[in-house]
Amino acid sequence: MDLNPDDVPVKKPKKVRNSVIIRDKKVKGLEHVNHKGRLIPAKSLGEDCRCARFKCFTVLSEQERQNVLTEFYKIQSKNLQDSHLCGLIRVDPIKQRRSRKSNRRSLVQYSDSSEEEYARPNDYAHAAAYRYKIRTKQIDNNNYYKEIPVCKRAFLSLHGITSARLRRLQSSLSENLKSPTDRRGQHKNRPNALPEEIVNFREKIRRGII
Repeated sequence: MDLNPDDVPVKKPKKVRNSVIIRDKKVKGLEHVNHKGRLIPAKSLGEDCRCARFKCFTVLSEQERQNVLTEFYKIQSKNLQDSHLCGLIRVDPIKQRRSRKSNRRSLVQYSDSSEEEYARPNDYAHAAAYRYKIRTKQIDNNNYYKEIPVCKRAFLSLHGITSARLRRLQSSLSENLKSPTDRRGQHKNRPNALPEEIVNFREKIRRGII
């Protein structure tokens, strides 16, 4: 009996969840539409920090600055990206600390003397001084990387990351001395998940029990 090709069932390719697509594009720094339907532009270099101490955007050529951003978003995992960033941050404990009972905000100092950030009293135990550097390819030798100290603003601009992400890394380094783990998607609030009874019923059918 000859079969008509049109009668042969074709297995449809498995659809990729929209959340997975968004997460993948965020890691790669690509333009995407987020869960709220807002268009998020591709990652690009931030503004010049105009740092008087390190002269971050002056000591680096335009190509070197772009290389920092490009190489960072070639790292295809958020956990690995965070590990890379943590390797470029040095944490120095504050030698002189204020009393925990003080209502005044504790001071967190950064490598750029022109920058200061205050922490709430509850965050006081983790107050520290942070020093930053960037790693970029040598223009005349792509096999050689050089590291250059920069201020906090340049660190954010050159990697195209937010202050919130940096604060999370700082907190993790101060507490655990290691980079945080990406826990996106590990919550239990899943409105689209199938009820457990249906999942169990499908499993019984698959195993031939029903």
